[in-house]
Amino acid sequence: MNPIHVDGRTLVVIRRTTSSYAAEESGLLSYDGQTLELQSTQGNRVVTESEIANIQPIIPSNQIG
Repeated sequence: MNPIHVDGRTLVVIRRTTSSYAAEESGLLSYDGQTLELQSTQGNRVVTESEIANIQPIIPSNQIG
């Protein structure tokens, strides 16, 4: 997925816990043509290549399980 396709979108980082899932971090994505950043209340940080590879758009047919 090219980062330009997700510019300005909300990202929620969900991690699996022992019994369910928890939102670990959330914010808005921004892309300056070179770097994809997550802007959240915790500050700004660069989104890693591994995270970019695992971004999943939320659509009605998505299921976590």
